[in-house]
Amino acid sequence: MAEYLARVVEGIEKLARKEMEDLGLEIISVEKGSVIFQGKEEDMYRANYLLKTVERIIIILNKQKLDDITTVELEKKHKRCRDFSLEIDAKNPQMKRRAIKEILMDKIKADREKENCEERYHAYVVNDKILFGLDTTGKSLKSRGYEMYKHPSALNSTVAAAMARMANSKTIVDPFCGSGTIPIENSHLWSHMPNKFREFQFFKMHEFDKETWKEIKERYREKKIHWKNYGIEIKKEYVKGAIMSAKKAKANIQCTVGHGETVNDYPQELKTIVTNPPYGLRVGTKKEVFKLYEKFAKNLEEHLAGGTLVIITPHSKFENYFKLTEKLKVRIGKLNANIYQFKI
Repeated sequence: MAEYLARVVEGIEKLARKEMEDLGLEIISVEKGSVIFQGKEEDMYRANYLLKTVERIIIILNKQKLDDITTVELEKKHKRCRDFSLEIDAKNPQMKRRAIKEILMDKIKADREKENCEERYHAYVVNDKILFGLDTTGKSLKSRGYEMYKHPSALNSTVAAAMARMANSKTIVDPFCGSGTIPIENSHLWSHMPNKFREFQFFKMHEFDKETWKEIKERYREKKIHWKNYGIEIKKEYVKGAIMSAKKAKANIQCTVGHGETVNDYPQELKTIVTNPPYGLRVGTKKEVFKLYEKFAKNLEEHLAGGTLVIITPHSKFENYFKLTEKLKVRIGKLNANIYQFKI
């Protein structure tokens, strides 16, 4: 058994924990931006392959209080290689320098038996401790591998997955769908689609068990779904990009060109809206955005009364329009925003 650190976007820890518990993982603690769990090597494979709200899985090798860092003794059962890249995510600059110094000192003493693998180490500040560990993910899990178009304001796919879990509806419409991330993630949620369009860092680990990995892929196959998810977007190039990504992602979505705020193009049977509307930060001015919000809210109230709206925005405007049922404060990079769930 080992301890693992699952890194998540700050604010969605509760949703990530629920997803991990649904997978049968044993949770030790939930911290800001992190969920710590314990399990076997197989659980680490499953976590990388199946979790949608998590960005990275780290094998925890060492925990030390910030005030006590003088030496770092990594467990010798995790033998290091001759070459690896070092990533530090310590917020305090002084602690960052000390962490780098200690890991590099340990690197000099490292076991030189294996010269052909590329293990990667990370250090994170979690409350009053620095956690050192071995990366098992590689490129962040927010990079799904199905993305065929780069949208200028693309939503983090792990946040999109969290919003889909919050909405809890097999069919949704995203009226400002951009490159289609939300409807694709909702389709993947209900088809139990694994992260099969990418590779993982644990493939390069000396202990990698090919037979266990093969069995996991056989056990967790995606399921066919017969219901669609819908996206509406005003720009044709974004719609084309969303359709290309959905095809590669094997997601059952329909994306069309239209004005999402008018509600006219919504399939009549749909009552769940999940969306990431313009913020006025990169696209449009704040004044234009607020006019769009008002029109959108008025049309929702008129045509979709009794429905559900899950929306992410840094603005609080929608709190004036609908009944709030849940609110999560999230931090995505440098952006502070809220994920809201409203009753229309």
